[in-house]
Amino acid sequence: MSPEDFLPIAERSGAILDIGRWVFNQACMDAAQWSGDIRVCVNVSPLQLESADLVSDVKKALATSKLDPARLQIEIGEPLFDRRTAGTIEKLQELHKLGLNIALDDFGKTSGSLGNLRAFPFDEVKIERSLIKDAPMHEDSAAIVQAVALLAQALSMRSLAEGVGTVEELDAAVRAGCKKVQGFYFTHAVPASELGHVLSECQQKLAVAA
Repeated sequence: MSPEDFLPIAERSGAILDIGRWVFNQACMDAAQWSGDIRVCVNVSPLQLESADLVSDVKKALATSKLDPARLQIEIGEPLFDRRTAGTIEKLQELHKLGLNIALDDFGKTSGSLGNLRAFPFDEVKIERSLIKDAPMHEDSAAIVQAVALLAQALSMRSLAEGVGTVEELDAAVRAGCKKVQGFYFTHAVPASELGHVLSECQQKLAVAA
């Protein structure tokens, strides 16, 4: 089942809080078994950010797994901006102080992003996949991707191209200056037990764009 199907139901019912708590615990436990240079990323919903338990839940997951906080990245979407409060910014800043990385997901999907980049402690900007898909064929899309990558660099943030599905999209993202990429060109979702094999294949595919 696609997250686009079950996440809205989980958020409306409030079950996202229990699901999110489990995901943090499982992700940290899995990542603690991996090579020390691999970071695990966890998506966080606006409802979780509004919860009083978020920071303590993350602290417990890190303590139980003994995972280095620098290896955990939380990702939030632009809809958070519509529900921005002093409390949500304070929680993100507290998590950032723990050593976590914080990424803005799907940058460019909605409007009003630029003014908010300064308000949140983002380490990474993830460029929306529709721009990446169009970049090999349309110069204007490639120019936007390059502009976002340069903006991220100027703000001391990393830029990541989302939804890379072909070698042409990978090449366009790299030429535009994106420092990181992700997408089905590398792999679909797999169990954590298959990560080693996937990483080996990814290294080979990245060599194509080197």
